[in-house]
Amino acid sequence: MLTTVLVLGACSDSDAHGGGETTADSVGAVEDSASLAMLYSGALDGVSVDDFRDPEVTAGELTGDFEYAVADLNADGTPELLVKANGTEFSAVRLFGAAEENTELVETSKIFHDGAAGAGGSRMNVMTTTDNSGLLATSGLAGTGETETVLWSYDGAEMHESGQTWHYRIDQIPSDLTSLEQKIDWTPVSDLSGLDDLSEGTAEVEAGSEGGPQPTSAGDADDGNAASSGGTLPQSVTASSATSCGFAMSVAQEAMQPVYGGDTISPADANGYAGIASVTATSPTNGQTYTMQCGIGSGGGTSTCTGGNNAQVTVSKPGNGSLLDLDN
Repeated sequence: MLTTVLVLGACSDSDAHGGGETTADSVGAVEDSASLAMLYSGALDGVSVDDFRDPEVTAGELTGDFEYAVADLNADGTPELLVKANGTEFSAVRLFGAAEENTELVETSKIFHDGAAGAGGSRMNVMTTTDNSGLLATSGLAGTGETETVLWSYDGAEMHESGQTWHYRIDQIPSDLTSLEQKIDWTPVSDLSGLDDLSEGTAEVEAGSEGGPQPTSAGDADDGNAASSGGTLPQSVTASSATSCGFAMSVAQEAMQPVYGGDTISPADANGYAGIASVTATSPTNGQTYTMQCGIGSGGGTSTCTGGNNAQVTVSKPGNGSLLDLDN
C-alpha cells in the first residue's frame, strides 16, 4: 500500500477520448516514444562543454550551464533534441537525433551559435522553422545591420546547408523569412519535464480514458468526490490529460514498488535512466490490463511510465527520497 498522500493532476473523468482498446500500433508508438525520451534524457545527463567548443568562435566562455529543446527538424514525426551550452557572449547549440528505433543517439558535428559580441559587434541567432524544415542560423554585424540567414536541414545523420539563404538589413527582414521563423523555448537540463511531450504524442485514446473511479486524498478516500479533468490529484502523481484518474492511480500503485532494475535500454555511454521497470496496471473502468514501461531519472525521485494506448503517468516520491529504495 502507498504510505504517501497521492494527488493526481490533469487526468480525465469522461469518455470523450473513446474506448481504451489496445492495438499493436499504439503500443509500438508508446514504446518508441518512451525509448526516445529515455535516450534524450541520457544524452542530457552526459553533456559537457568540451562537446560544444568551436575554434571559429572564441569570444566569451562557456559557463557550464545547459538548456535544451525538442523539435521535429525534418518533418518525419520524430522530434530531435537541441542542446545549448550557455556562454558569456555566445552560446553554442548542437543537434542530437535518434536512430535504430530510437535506441541509438545521433550526434551532429555542426555547432551553431546564439548571442552577441558586444556593442557594434557580431550577432548570431538560431531558430527552428514553422514548417519543420530545419534550423535557421542568422549572423550579422550590429554596426552595419547587414544580416544573413541560412536554412540548415537535417538528413538523419548530419546538418547541411539547404541552399536557401536570405541577405538583408536587420530592419528589413523578408516577409517569407518572418513567416518561417519559430523562436526556441529553452528548458534547463535540471528540468526534464520538457521531454514529457515525447511520450504524450498526439494520440486520442489512452488506457482507461473512458472514466471510472477517481482518486481522492488520504483521509477522504470514501467521500465519493471525483477528480475532474485538470482537477486535483495526489501531490506525487500526475497524468496526461486524456488518462483517466482511475487508471493513473492503478499505475502509481505499481510504479511505487521496488522493482526497478538496471537500464538495459539506453546505451551505457549515454548515461541512461537510473532504473527501469515493466509494470502492469488494470483499468478500473474496462477491467483490461495494460503494460507500462517506467524509467527513473538519475536523481531517483521521479518515475515516468508510458504504455497502454499512449497513457502517461509520472510518479514522484515526496521530499528527497528515492524510488529506488522504497522498501526501506
